[in-house]
Amino acid sequence: MTRTRRFDSESRGESRCRSVMELVVASQSPRRLELLRTIGVAFRVRPADVDESWSPGENPIAYVDRIARLKADTVFAAIGAARDVCVLAADTTVDLDGEILAKPDDDDDARRMLQAMSGRTHQVHTHVVGRTVAGARTVTVTTDVTFVELDDAAIEWYLGFGEHADKAGAYGMQGAAAALVDRLDGSPSNVLGLPLAETTDVVRYRWFAAAMAYLLIMTLLASRLSWDTWAPLAFAPILFAITIPLLKRGLRKDPDQRIGKIVVIAFVAKMFGAVARYVLTYGLYE
Repeated sequence: MTRTRRFDSESRGESRCRSVMELVVASQSPRRLELLRTIGVAFRVRPADVDESWSPGENPIAYVDRIARLKADTVFAAIGAARDVCVLAADTTVDLDGEILAKPDDDDDARRMLQAMSGRTHQVHTHVVGRTVAGARTVTVTTDVTFVELDDAAIEWYLGFGEHADKAGAYGMQGAAAALVDRLDGSPSNVLGLPLAETTDVVRYRWFAAAMAYLLIMTLLASRLSWDTWAPLAFAPILFAITIPLLKRGLRKDPDQRIGKIVVIAFVAKMFGAVARYVLTYGLYE
């Protein structure tokens, strides 16, 4: 089995998280939070208190899908379903021949899991959800992990580190368990709890394509317009892109959101008015 990526979107509009949105992470997993920090993502943490019980006979992929969506929906509802917020949630499980290997109950349970995975390939599934007021964009990622042959001594050696207690499948790739892995097929960060490439796609900023198109148009216009006409056309959108997100973030603490909206609308209207005056005064052509 190779790595799989399954994207889904349930929305009434653009559900992907945008750069002007505040990112709220519905997890307190140190591993997930550290992975997000390594790619420079700014966020605040709001853990989801949900029942993560596995229903007997439930498919492992369906299980992580259900739990991740439940986390995202729970936190999104708790913070008031704001338009400028994106909730990021994820759930990861270890799948051995269709059996979910959750966190071990004790050392004996961890020993059983490691013995079962010895010399065999299992799957690590993670479902990632980016939840906005427009809906949800999701992705499921699967990585194949093959263990080396483990004898009793190797298992006891690993259990001695004590890092298995809070890990699905009784192991964590970021620690000593890396010595138990023979090979990986798929996303390494997925095994750590968050597939970074796919998560970035869920929450990535979408300014790049628009910025490139804008620069191309401005380059073409610059060859035909005078500087005093071209300058406001070129720089006004840049000011919008920088200033409006800053205003929105500063106004989140405003107890009366209507005041914030009035200020933003007035600012935008003033800037567009300035551009319009330049165009009417000097015209589009010399």
